Amino acid sequence: AESAVITFAGKAGDRSLDTAWRNGALLNSTLRTLKPGDELIFPQNTTFYLMGGIMASNLRNNVLHFEGTLVFVAHLDSWPRLADGSVLECMHFENIDNVTFTSAAGGVIDGGGEAWWGIIKYLEIQENRPRLLSIGNSRNLLVENILFRQSPYWTVWIYNVDGLEIRYCQVSNRRDDYDGHDIYNPGTLGFKLRRGGGGEREEVSA
Repeated sequence: AESAVITFAGKAGDRSLDTAWRNGALLNSTLRTLKPGDELIFPQNTTFYLMGGIMASNLRNNVLHFEGTLVFVAHLDSWPRLADGSVLECMHFENIDNVTFTSAAGGVIDGGGEAWWGIIKYLEIQENRPRLLSIGNSRNLLVENILFRQSPYWTVWIYNVDGLEIRYCQVSNRRDDYDGHDIYNPGTLGFKLRRGGGGEREEVSA
């Protein structure tokens, strides 16, 4: 079967909680339908408001184009949780292979983190906050040209991965003492991080 280029069909520009749930459910169902070779596009000049708990597994040979903006709504009481009360991540991918997360137009993934921060909120919820992007038990990943903004917790959490490159991404978190990628990578092989700017440097650990 031929591969397809799919444009995300969510409702853009609507901040309501109802739309956030609908957009989140639609994104989950769209990810489940991706076949090897398919590409998914979030169009330029669009903003989609989502509820957290975006989850996908077993993707193969896919490209996700973040050309617009994804914003996870800051409705803490409505955030999806496990039976033990632990919050789900904003986005979590499991057992994926040869998947690219990219943008040609400076795409943004915004976690609405400020609502989760602060002394009062920390005393209330402590570490039970969602990571913006989590990827586990996967192979051959590329993450590039994306601005990760206002993560409620760790920005990018990647573990047990064989083959990972992150390049030309930016992180903006108001309460972080270091605007970088938080990467927990036990068992990760072939990890490469490239940072642009005034004096690009490259770090590689295998």
